[in-house]
Amino acid sequence: MSALTLLAYGADWSARPIYGDRLTQSVNRANGARFPVEFVLRYANFKGQGLSYLDRSEYQSHLAAGKRSYLIFQKYTNDPAGGAAAGRAYGAEAVAYARYLGYQAGDPIFFTADGWAASKGYSVETGLAFFAEATRVVREAGFLGGVYGFADIVLSAHDRGIGDVYWLCGDRVNLKRPNGEAVGIHLYQWNNGRVHIESSPGVWVECDLVEQYEVIGDDMPSAQEIAEAVWAYRAQVLVGESDQVNADGKPVWDTSMVNAVASMWGQMFNASGVYGPSLVDPVSVSLTDEQAAQLAASFGASFADILTRLPEQTAAAVLASLGLRRLAEHG
Repeated sequence: MSALTLLAYGADWSARPIYGDRLTQSVNRANGARFPVEFVLRYANFKGQGLSYLDRSEYQSHLAAGKRSYLIFQKYTNDPAGGAAAGRAYGAEAVAYARYLGYQAGDPIFFTADGWAASKGYSVETGLAFFAEATRVVREAGFLGGVYGFADIVLSAHDRGIGDVYWLCGDRVNLKRPNGEAVGIHLYQWNNGRVHIESSPGVWVECDLVEQYEVIGDDMPSAQEIAEAVWAYRAQVLVGESDQVNADGKPVWDTSMVNAVASMWGQMFNASGVYGPSLVDPVSVSLTDEQAAQLAASFGASFADILTRLPEQTAAAVLASLGLRRLAEHG
């Protein structure tokens, strides 16, 4: 049975910017409880919002401080009422805003159902159509689809595989199934009060406390990481190992070869939630068992680590695209 395991604390807010150097802790001023701020969630900008929004400088300051900073794209409290068409439009706007920020590929963009569907005048099915389309659009751009809301939308989306990252508000009991097993919700917004972060000396910003229970996609390698590792090792094995090393002790590759194959890979590599529909390498080779064994032995920790961080099916696709179909048999 899967148990709930608290992984980290974070915060979301909308009153004013808080830059990375101030994100040390949040405080429950009612009882003095203090919580580390390990990640944040902030809103995208749009006309008429009336909230403090996440801009490029604030976002980059979060990353510089080592904080994960996730984007929320919400216009109104009933965004999902527009169904699939709205999801498609919102997804496109969110992608444009993420690119303005320099948002990290593989991170989630959260769309919201800010209230129970029935209370906002739309059905759960309409809401799910909204999230499905929004997720499809942001995945195609290299991001993950985030689903925020109450149990009616979030649990239904989770159980039907709509979205990638789930952020639940409302009753904490909905983090578990009736049998006590954890549902698999990533984030939970604490609804029993507020915490505050000191944005500047003496200025306290009210925030929601957010708890993290599941790993979010940032533990997976980015498209760039995979491309670099794949082609570096491919160049090493197929072009020949270099006996030259740089100041860090890493091999010095034939850069023209590495750049050429990396460019080729990049043209085909769609960094979506599943790393693209196809990972096809037109210059892949079929290896004999002996060659596969030699290649497996030559792999270093970085590439092996990347493979272990990929979903099993995706890792298999990466290996297959490189002609390494026998690699798993040789460790």
